[in-house]
Amino acid sequence: MRTRNANAILEFTNSPPPQPNPFSPTFTMKRNIVIFLIILILFILIGAIAYALYYLQTRMSVANGTSSSVSEMTEDV
Repeated sequence: MRTRNANAILEFTNSPPPQPNPFSPTFTMKRNIVIFLIILILFILIGAIAYALYYLQTRMSVANGTSSSVSEMTEDV
């Protein structure tokens, strides 16, 4: 009986560590976190681009408003 236990302990300690299971919950959670971070970064990037376009559009409309009044004044003369 003692030899069986000793052999089982030796087999357990000498065996290589098991490979990670791609379907395990921790692997799936890590994959979900990576996907979440990618989506979050893309969302922030799209928001920043949209804000920059809005900012440029409002600045250009102010410039267009002043230039159109100047062109109207030249047409009246």
